[in-house]
Amino acid sequence: MKEKLRASYHRQMFFPAWLGVFINLFYLVHAGLRDAMVGVAPVLSGRLLDVGRGSKPCRSLFSVDFYIRSDIDSDISRQRNIADHFYDGNVFPFADGSFDSVLCNQVLTSGGQLLLSVPFVWGEHAQPV
Repeated sequence: MKEKLRASYHRQMFFPAWLGVFINLFYLVHAGLRDAMVGVAPVLSGRLLDVGRGSKPCRSLFSVDFYIRSDIDSDISRQRNIADHFYDGNVFPFADGSFDSVLCNQVLTSGGQLLLSVPFVWGEHAQPV
């Protein structure tokens, strides 16, 4: 019974339903994030890397061939065993071309920065107008 309650509570934290209004202080934010992820989930396919979401709360949303969760290596994340792979925060332990899709949400701090580069688009976007 305790595990069932814990699982229900965990679900309400990440994917709140009507019950979440009573137990989740961030109900509106989490419900909006849930709806956005449900909308984009069909676009992600193949091998998916979930960055920074070690506990894998979003796994059920995606119909992918392979789902890997990763998190920054720390004593806490290792003790909780919340990720499939750990990284140092700078370099991922995967070869180039290992994934078809990457999910990374709610992991940057306020004012954080993201540099994203994908192959084969430089020439198209660098054309003079």
